[in-house]
Amino acid sequence: MPDAVATPILVVDDNEAERYYVSRVLTRAGFEVQEAENGLDALHLAESGQPALITLDIRLPDVSGLEVCRRLKQNPVTRDIPVLHISASFTSPDNKAEGLDGGADGYLTHPVDATELVATVRALLRSRQAEVLVRAAAREWTTTFDLIGDAVCLTGPDGSVVRCNAAFSRLVGRPYTDIIGRPLTEVVPPLGPRAVEGPASPASVRLGDRHFRVSVDAGPPDLESGSRAWVLGDITARQQHEDALRRSEEEAQARLREIEAVYSSAPVGLCVLDRDLRYVRINARMAEMIGRPAEACLGRTVAETTPTLAGMLVPRFQELLDTGTPVYNLEIRGTTDAQPGVERVWVATWLPLRDAEGKVAGINVAAEEVTETRRLQEKLMEAHRLEAVGRLAGGVAHETNNQMTVVLGCAGFVLRHPTLPGSLRSDVEQIRQAAERTARITAQLLAYGRRQHLQPEVVDLDTVTDRLRSFLMRALGDRSTLQILPGSMGRRVKADVGQIEQMLLNLTLNARDAMTEPGTLTIRTSVVTVPPGASLPTQDDELRPGEYVSLVVADTGNGMTPSTLRRAFEPFFTTKGPGKGTGLGLSMVYGLVKQSGGYIRAESEPGRGTRIEIFLPTVDGPTPAVTLPPTGAGGAGSAYVLVVEDDPLVRSVVARELAGHGYRVAEAPNGHAALERLSQSSEQFDLLITDLAMPRMDGRELAERVAEIRPELPILFISGHPDEAARRALVEADRPYLQKPFTAEELLGRLEEMLRRVR
Repeated sequence: MPDAVATPILVVDDNEAERYYVSRVLTRAGFEVQEAENGLDALHLAESGQPALITLDIRLPDVSGLEVCRRLKQNPVTRDIPVLHISASFTSPDNKAEGLDGGADGYLTHPVDATELVATVRALLRSRQAEVLVRAAAREWTTTFDLIGDAVCLTGPDGSVVRCNAAFSRLVGRPYTDIIGRPLTEVVPPLGPRAVEGPASPASVRLGDRHFRVSVDAGPPDLESGSRAWVLGDITARQQHEDALRRSEEEAQARLREIEAVYSSAPVGLCVLDRDLRYVRINARMAEMIGRPAEACLGRTVAETTPTLAGMLVPRFQELLDTGTPVYNLEIRGTTDAQPGVERVWVATWLPLRDAEGKVAGINVAAEEVTETRRLQEKLMEAHRLEAVGRLAGGVAHETNNQMTVVLGCAGFVLRHPTLPGSLRSDVEQIRQAAERTARITAQLLAYGRRQHLQPEVVDLDTVTDRLRSFLMRALGDRSTLQILPGSMGRRVKADVGQIEQMLLNLTLNARDAMTEPGTLTIRTSVVTVPPGASLPTQDDELRPGEYVSLVVADTGNGMTPSTLRRAFEPFFTTKGPGKGTGLGLSMVYGLVKQSGGYIRAESEPGRGTRIEIFLPTVDGPTPAVTLPPTGAGGAGSAYVLVVEDDPLVRSVVARELAGHGYRVAEAPNGHAALERLSQSSEQFDLLITDLAMPRMDGRELAERVAEIRPELPILFISGHPDEAARRALVEADRPYLQKPFTAEELLGRLEEMLRRVR
């Protein structure tokens, strides 16, 4: 079929016969034709109808065809319409030259051959179509060029700047028009002679207080010799973008190759999607993020290349295609084939790519992986949350522990009464149990906040687990099986044995609740060595090189979903029903492990059970002999004890307990009162009990003052405040210490032990 165009060809000629001839030839060739008899009509029809091409006679009755052509080319609305002069009067070579110089795109003379006329029209239309494509490509290039965050400029063979992007203009502090044509050495003096010669490899320069990596690309072999693309990436903020190459307006293919060169070297992921969400262009970094070769992505859809992300990406992409609204700094989380099963995080910016008519034809995508950054941010947030919980626990622990000391002490007094009725005994026993539970919850909060009172010692975990076997079996119940597999091979760790036992109990109870059907709980120890230069991911940190004893507690229960697993160690988070758990068990385990210098890792899947692994660093040294705690039996004789405590209720309970067991007791409400009594030669005290946290003069300052006047006097420190630094200082100095709340047996046993040392 003959060629046709969507808009008509305008035939302008005052000679009816010649106009008829031209119109008939073009109509037969398949073109739609519109006619005009004079120049003014031609100008009006050209502006209103936007013909695909105009055939224009030179001799017209009102305005010369040369003048009509000049006006057409000066009018922004009509200047791109091809003009073909056809004249019967002006046929000389000079006439043709004048017409072409006046802006015409072609010149024929009557009588014109029909074949030549049609061929000329088709050639001009093809040229026009090619020009439209080049301009569309130029707009795409300009959009991409100005998307680049790095400063980019192009220099010619003489080293002068021929093009630059907005980032480059901002960097040098000059407007675009003041940069073009100037030598690059003048615009960016620190580059020196390299602006002409070009460095063999990326170099760096300093501009003010910022450092930039300089990359130079000479372009493909067929690019004009001496032309170079310069990219100044701001390495101060680690935001390096792609090299940018000038896209020639005459050579669309060369410009495409330049864009590909920019994409291929970009440190961030870049791609272009069409309206079907197929990859039109993609760089190596984006392909690396996806986990497929770049060639395998081209022509394929987002759903095909990243099926795990398609449910989130495709609707958002479609919304951008429908509305044209850009998307900035969108955070994307998910997995790709690059690291299957590993959640990664990206920050993406999507910009609409518009065609010549302004319609959204595709999407420009820039994405940067921030997985490590987000991991560090989340770790910092966890540290802040941990500190907040620790401060909260510290704020309430002192008062709570003081009051629980009073409650437990008073409950003990009542329960020891020989004539207490059974009904009242039951009530008081419940009061005592409630106080102990409150004390345990406070201790669990302190454990999560890493402020728990620990008494670390060198211990063999195989010995600990074997000693607890029968106790854990009872806690697990008859429906499930306990399997203990020792494998620490004599390697020892430094930890608080009581807290290790509490952790094992908590994990066992969790496993029991998770195994709704009969199952197996496995407790296994082994030695894990992380060699230098390697690391092992754990819950919130990397397991550093060294030797560890691994303690694994694994069940065959219901398991946890990924969202539940992420929150498993948060305090007060529980999936159990109301009244069936405080949500502090795992958080306590987490805090104690971290406070002991260890690491913890949790793995779980619905229906496949849960595996908790604890890593504690090994230590050298023998396991200390197990010593039985004092029984509290035996008389106190006539020992005289001074109790220093600012809380009157706690002071009263301690004094009453001591007096009830034969001690002589004196009381002081603060450090100054205690010093006053100790200064009196008439009172010879055998032992001093002092609270650590007191106003005006704390327990440590009191002890220092006492050492000056009674250096031989034994001192027992007590405290309900979780000041780990103070407690550690006392323990390291081998100073006796008792954490509130304590039982009467613990207090009496500690006093008897201290008095035996000095007698």
